[in-house]
Amino acid sequence: MILINDNPEALRKANTSGATYLFLDNPYSKYDIADKTLSCGRKGDSLKLWLSLKFHGRKGYAAIADAAMEKAQYLTKAVEALPESF
Repeated sequence: MILINDNPEALRKANTSGATYLFLDNPYSKYDIADKTLSCGRKGDSLKLWLSLKFHGRKGYAAIADAAMEKAQYLTKAVEALPESF
């Protein structure tokens, strides 16, 4: 994540692809940040990941993964128990 202060054109200058066919001029263009990002249209997903890691922590993510595996194993056994249905 990068924070820019007092230079509103810094992201555009650093990341603009210049691909005019991707970005159309319309009344909503001022809200489109796609040409200001490294991946040209993806949102800043890394901030969401960082915030989620801060909230859940490594142990929290491990617990989420373990719970998902337990559910997958439960469903696998349930499907295997009814071979005529699947």
